[in-house]
Amino acid sequence: MDFDEALRTARAVNQTAVYYRSLNGLFQYDQWTSLPRRGGAYRQEMSAFFGAQKAKLYASDDARRAAAYLDGVPLAEIESDADRAQARIFRRDYRNAVMIPADTLREFTLIKTDVLNIWKEAREKRDYRIFMPWLKRAFALKAEIARALAPEQPVFDTLVGLTDEDVKTGDISREFARLRAGIVALIERIRSSGKTISRDFMDREYDAGTLMALGRRLACWNGLDPETATFDDRAVHGMTNRPGPLDSRISTARLGRIDMIFTLLHEGGHAMYSSRTDPALRDEGLWGGTTGALQEGAARFYENIVGRSREFWQCHYGALQAALPEFKALPPEDFYAGVNAVSPSLKRTAADEVTYSLHIIVRFELERDYFAGLVTAEDLAAAWDDAYERTFGLRPADDLEGILQDIHWAGDYIGYFQSYALGNIYGAQWRAALLKDCPDAFTRLAAGDIGAIDGWMQEHLFRWGCCFTSPELMKRVAGSELDAGPYLDYLHEKYSRLYGFKI
Repeated sequence: MDFDEALRTARAVNQTAVYYRSLNGLFQYDQWTSLPRRGGAYRQEMSAFFGAQKAKLYASDDARRAAAYLDGVPLAEIESDADRAQARIFRRDYRNAVMIPADTLREFTLIKTDVLNIWKEAREKRDYRIFMPWLKRAFALKAEIARALAPEQPVFDTLVGLTDEDVKTGDISREFARLRAGIVALIERIRSSGKTISRDFMDREYDAGTLMALGRRLACWNGLDPETATFDDRAVHGMTNRPGPLDSRISTARLGRIDMIFTLLHEGGHAMYSSRTDPALRDEGLWGGTTGALQEGAARFYENIVGRSREFWQCHYGALQAALPEFKALPPEDFYAGVNAVSPSLKRTAADEVTYSLHIIVRFELERDYFAGLVTAEDLAAAWDDAYERTFGLRPADDLEGILQDIHWAGDYIGYFQSYALGNIYGAQWRAALLKDCPDAFTRLAAGDIGAIDGWMQEHLFRWGCCFTSPELMKRVAGSELDAGPYLDYLHEKYSRLYGFKI
């Protein structure tokens, strides 16, 4: 077998694997929005069947020969970006398919629906003890998978790598330490400023249909093509499934709170990254964006760096007032200040921009400590509450306010949480690079022109699909893989102005 033949095999296997990924995306979308509880057993059987079929792709003689050949080819020597991506993805997925025990993978697939349903029941009853044995089993199976893939390294390092390929936990821990220190110092400056900002309107309920229609329009104004996305409001948790290159399914709850606008901007960022791959790469199956931090970076960029900017609301506040007359008497500057007010809270999804990353660091460290054997499933809820008390000075009143608030551990997103804070960091690195290339990008945004921002994101992120890992892409775009400095600079610049103190 020569290189061309190995690459043809890799490309063919990758393309078929993408079809299975698309099918899984449809299954997930249905499960989160409309699958009846008693329908779950058959869905589990289907998922396990198709998982086994996907695994067979890598069991053929051609696949084994291609993997053996490509393992001997340094990726850096492959000149074409697309060919290099095909080889990398095939090598990664082949390794996962042949090293994970089939029985372990089948068992994990079979319990997924049950784990999610039990989590929902536990939320309704506000009782982690209902969910705990299921979480314990899901974590144990994930640990088995990680040990099979890389017996020589810590389980958590492997799990993080499954989400954020080639991102090292040591680098994450280093930058999270910088992030924590910088955010804590900023919070202290905000407290010392003596300025209070009212965010009362954030805690009120408005007409849900009107508010969510506005949020959807704003997500599309940012650049989301409405012919490539649908919206569903029957989910407990905001999610975007990506079953096709021009098919994004955005799911949210149906709530009449201002936070929902930012949730929709966030999910719109996911959908744009998923559906705007360059057609040549899309045809090769390299669509959908790189999982983890790059996906969350796109979402957090549109939610916060764009969506919570003064310039965005200079452009769109009139539309909000027209849709919700309750805001006609509220000055635009008061609205801008309110949606950015810093107010530590217990709920991650409602957290302000400054404290949000601390929520992620808590989760990252709890996962790390769990898989290091420093905390047990039985103790995890108490460990969560203790971490919140240390970090925010707040203690959850019950498990719904605490450990049961996120879908991720119930939805097979174990080792994923770091991606959100990494996404914050990446988004600020993009912002710094954007402003070097287009210094007037946000001035144009205030005037109703998102073209500079949209064009820059298309050129530097969207068009590449999943062609690069996040370290590879960040080197190309920002000149460094992971650097919390630009994000801390962005936060200090924005909030020193908002709260009236000098940096």
